[in-house]
Amino acid sequence: MTDGAGSFGALPLRLEVIDPVDMLDTQFGIWPLKQFPDQLADTLFGQPSEEQLFAVVDGAIIPGLVDFLEAEDLAHKSLYTGDLRDEMGDAQPFLVELTPDSLLLRHLWTADANGDTPTAFLDKAAAILMRSTAPLPALHRHLRRFTQLQTPADARVFFRFWDPVSAARYFQHIARQPAASAAWFHGRSATLSSIIVPVETLTGWSVWTVKLDPEFPLPSDASPPLMDAETEDILRLARYDMAVLEATKLLLRTFPDQLENQDPRRLQADVDTLYRRIIPKGIETKSSLFIIATWEALYGPGFEQRDPDGQLAEILDAEGHEDKRMERLIDRMNALDPTLFTNPRGEIA
Repeated sequence: MTDGAGSFGALPLRLEVIDPVDMLDTQFGIWPLKQFPDQLADTLFGQPSEEQLFAVVDGAIIPGLVDFLEAEDLAHKSLYTGDLRDEMGDAQPFLVELTPDSLLLRHLWTADANGDTPTAFLDKAAAILMRSTAPLPALHRHLRRFTQLQTPADARVFFRFWDPVSAARYFQHIARQPAASAAWFHGRSATLSSIIVPVETLTGWSVWTVKLDPEFPLPSDASPPLMDAETEDILRLARYDMAVLEATKLLLRTFPDQLENQDPRRLQADVDTLYRRIIPKGIETKSSLFIIATWEALYGPGFEQRDPDGQLAEILDAEGHEDKRMERLIDRMNALDPTLFTNPRGEIA
């Protein structure tokens, strides 16, 4: 059933991985249109048949989501309540009960890395899916317990568990925690049979399905897990890894000719090394990091060392506002002799 499989071992949660998954595209010239990749038929709608398929979708990422759900007549409910729900408008997470023929289901599995297809929701990292025998109101009560988690200092922080980037790393983390696993999958108002997370990879997509091991002894009536320092670090690392992955894929798309002989995994490792070197210097925005990653990819590691006067290195090490420093870096790069920056093939990039 799966092209690849993984396991957490003798732990409360089991992980099943399908890798790679051939996600849907615009399906131009195809009829009937597919609702989801063929590889996911059992994952989404396999036995037991009494389970329903749900998604938690971020309305802050999908503009017009509420109107879309109402037009499709899909049962849905915001995970926020009270004043917060009123203040956030449509920019909040919605629990949605999916049907096999819904347009939303198709859009959630449609990918378009170039961003030319508004209904390609997969690349937007807007949702995770789950299966449960509970009706929507009961599942809503259950999931609301996790929208805010308590810290060890008794503060409460918001947790966007519906973000697939965070979800993949988070459920790996709590797989080692019986009480946390029980809280998620065996709640008072609802139980979950699986959580389904699309995971972007360097070469495409995989799908992770997290399930509770039925033979593992679990505590009863467990409380939601804490948002402790270790969990915060796990989520921070997940976001960092995604930033490196996105930059690597964007480099490959933007400079296909210049990087045609570059091994993608080596490029990803180089971007990671660069980010770990540059971010502590106070350059942190995606746009700035990508500009520097471009120079590093085209001109070789340590591009700033090619400045005979050392000004590039001096600007990188200087204190001050990021925007001003980037202006100085770009001006300096433009002022330097292009022959100083030849790529590994001896060509001026």
